[in-house]
Amino acid sequence: MVKKRRQFSVVDTEMPKSHILDKFTMGNEVKPKEPVDVPEPTPEPGPDKAKQAAFSQPKKKAPALPKAEPTATAPSINSTPTDETVVVNFKAGVPVSLAARFSELKAESGMTEDYLMDWSFARALKIMEKIDIATLSLALEGPKTVEPSRAKRLHVRRDALDRFRASHDPLEVFKNVDCCRLIYIAAFKEALEELAGKLNL
Repeated sequence: MVKKRRQFSVVDTEMPKSHILDKFTMGNEVKPKEPVDVPEPTPEPGPDKAKQAAFSQPKKKAPALPKAEPTATAPSINSTPTDETVVVNFKAGVPVSLAARFSELKAESGMTEDYLMDWSFARALKIMEKIDIATLSLALEGPKTVEPSRAKRLHVRRDALDRFRASHDPLEVFKNVDCCRLIYIAAFKEALEELAGKLNL
């Protein structure tokens, strides 16, 4: 009796699943682990879509603005208090040299004295911040005012006072308060001229 020979063939079989065997190859390549899909967290109800978009998108930095160079002619009379400023308290009203013009504008415009004084006083203080100190036309009678007067505190830059004295007070006769009053008189005059132009008077 003839025996049949069995033929053997090598068949690739899958490796059994084992954490220890996964670390070895043993002739068979270990299949890479498939990435597990992690579900995205669902947003909680509450904030609107605009707020969610604002949190999800990265914030863009605003472009840097060019720094403005300070001008040498700016007097900066009324400034924020620093080591470079001095405090000056003075009473400001209608200057003696402009009392007649003030009364004339009051009569021609029909404004009350208080209303006209409020406007002129506020406008003069604004003009003081930008007036050209070197070209001031100063009143001859000195820094005197008439009623109604207002108390005003200024934080005046020392360099502005230095420029004023260099042009108008080389002997440094005037005190700081007198310098500010003279600048105020020039600014008050410019304010009245501006008002006359607005009213065509």
